[in-house]
Amino acid sequence: MTLENHPALQKLIDRIGVPVERGAVQADAVRTVYLAAGRGEPLVLLHGASSSGISWYPVIGALSERYRVWAPDMIGHGETGRPDGAYDRPYYSAWLARFLDAIGVDSAHVAGHSLGGAAALQFALDHPQRVRRLVLVDAAGLGRGVPVRVALSFLRNALFPSPEAGRQLGRLAVYHPHKLDPFFEEYGSQLKALPRPGRAFWRGGRTVAMVAAEELQRLEMPTLIVWGREDRFLPVAHGERAAQAMPNARLHVIPEAGHVSFLDQPGAFGRAVLGFLSESPDRPT
Repeated sequence: MTLENHPALQKLIDRIGVPVERGAVQADAVRTVYLAAGRGEPLVLLHGASSSGISWYPVIGALSERYRVWAPDMIGHGETGRPDGAYDRPYYSAWLARFLDAIGVDSAHVAGHSLGGAAALQFALDHPQRVRRLVLVDAAGLGRGVPVRVALSFLRNALFPSPEAGRQLGRLAVYHPHKLDPFFEEYGSQLKALPRPGRAFWRGGRTVAMVAAEELQRLEMPTLIVWGREDRFLPVAHGERAAQAMPNARLHVIPEAGHVSFLDQPGAFGRAVLGFLSESPDRPT
């Protein structure tokens, strides 16, 4: 299950602007594909639903100037294995623990976008000692419900995958549609041609269910919640709720940014995350 020589993927890697390693490890029995760049403390980036690690290409370069960035294709996504499984939050959390073991990382800063945010949240609940700082980016699981238009667009993309369905979903996800890279769309369409493309989608409904406030209150690690002000998938109110419930969290809203805030405003996103990660440990959030 590999597209490693696909020209669209290589174009996106070239856009990162720094040397990037592409490899794979066995996270238990699951072959997990990843991108890695930079040196320093480990920073793991978890992508959103129906996507892959390369979705972080707009910000990997900036983040890798200070950190060792790992951007895996999550289990059931991208070129990573798509085994039979629950695809709920504990399932993703267990996979992430195995992935970190496989790359020899005991603890890391963890950032998750959308579905990846829900996975990062569960991992922080399950393994708080392994999360140095947590970044939740337009994250699922912090509130209840999505707009009907968005749900229908996801459903159409899953039932009748096509370039047009993918573009429609992409246009809803961003504030600046012109920033949608055609190479990312081309690579994504190739991923849908791999075996079992919709397994994680059809089985993962529980992943995005709202996490109870009592659970959020357990998370004591420093946390930055980043949200696109014009997010049409998940409203800013979800981030506000989480920031109020988590004891060491704060919300950072990025103007003129949609659900994929790091694509709409990569500079603003990178400055916010790098500033947060470099803060003194005793600085209050």
